[in-house]
Amino acid sequence: MVTPHIWGQPASANPLLQLRNIDGGEWFQRYGDSFEAVWASARPWAPDRQE
Repeated sequence: MVTPHIWGQPASANPLLQLRNIDGGEWFQRYGDSFEAVWASARPWAPDRQE
């Protein structure tokens, strides 16, 4: 499940897409790779600390 956000719209106004991993498809892998890249660079939230 992915939600591509539309600029200026609240989350409830954006579409929710269900992606399936099928032979020859690219979007499932692209979203998966994007998520993994963000997750790998994520750090614990620390409101007292600014970087």
